[in-house]
Amino acid sequence: MRVSKPTSVTKDYDVKTLFPTEHLLKILDAARTEKTLLEAAVYDGSEAGDKIYDTLSVVGKAETAPPAEMEAAAKRPELEKQRFWPVSISYFERGKKTDGEQTPDYQMSFDLYENGVSRSLKIDYGEFVISGDLVELDLMTPSACKK
Repeated sequence: MRVSKPTSVTKDYDVKTLFPTEHLLKILDAARTEKTLLEAAVYDGSEAGDKIYDTLSVVGKAETAPPAEMEAAAKRPELEKQRFWPVSISYFERGKKTDGEQTPDYQMSFDLYENGVSRSLKIDYGEFVISGDLVELDLMTPSACKK
């Protein structure tokens, strides 16, 4: 893999290392097959563009009823018909030296819909938490692949 910014770097990663979108697709596959745990190495790309995190994703039971409290942007017929799963992911920096029990560098939780849309995001960095709601959603019609 070649990264051009912030500095030019070329690195080789294990073939099992996933990019974030691939990771999300693996989580969806796990959810659809009722697999509750998924371990994966994920390329993060932050800082110098070379961070790999070992992750543990926990996938909850599928839900179909919309949550009682939901953002206006999520109250759409396209989402009301979708199954969704509560997902929690713990991120552990690969190679980080620890004394004793390893705790995650950060944790993320969200509701993941079968079509890949997520809502009710929380990212917990230990010292502070970032919360995000679905504010706007533009669903696009897939186009046919061109050969």
